[in-house]
Amino acid sequence: MRRAIVGRLGLAVGLAAAWMSVTLAGCGSPAQQPTAPAGLPASARAVVSAPVRIAHTRLGAVGYREVGTGPPLILITGYTATMDDWDPRFVGALAEHYRVVIFDNAGVGRTQALPEPLTIDAMANQTSALIDALGLGSANVLGWSMGGTIAQALAVLHPAQVRRLVLCATFPGTGRITPPSQAAVQALTSGSQQEVMADLFPANQSAA
Repeated sequence: MRRAIVGRLGLAVGLAAAWMSVTLAGCGSPAQQPTAPAGLPASARAVVSAPVRIAHTRLGAVGYREVGTGPPLILITGYTATMDDWDPRFVGALAEHYRVVIFDNAGVGRTQALPEPLTIDAMANQTSALIDALGLGSANVLGWSMGGTIAQALAVLHPAQVRRLVLCATFPGTGRITPPSQAAVQALTSGSQQEVMADLFPANQSAA
């Protein structure tokens, strides 16, 4: 697994444990407000209870939630995930120091789909349009998994909008994947735990 370059925000947080754990330009309309489950700290309950709003951007509608005050921090989620997949305790802890914006990527929830073929660059441009619509200016940006590739593209295509960049459990590139070798495919589908582990974690570090 490739290591991603990890930036730092002023608040030290355990990002590895946080897998699942803004003025609106145009008009915004809240969705039905969810109910926070009992037992969550107040900061996490505020995240769950925050209404979903719609930002009308130059690239269509984007559904988002906003919590906290302070410097803007936008969280970009991963493949197939929604804004609700962020652990509310994690987001709540960040919201004690930042104006946190979480949103759904293209074609998810109340965010408008983008023209086919969908690309990382296109999703980065949609994120840029959200930053503009919410008047965030130069924001701290945290991307997880595929969201990390979107965050990197955002930093390359729209550098003035990225103040600091935090990349979590992600990889470089535009989303194009080099197919694995036939030997790797056979090992991973062999049903043998020994073969699978040997392929995923080869003893030869250069092969890794």
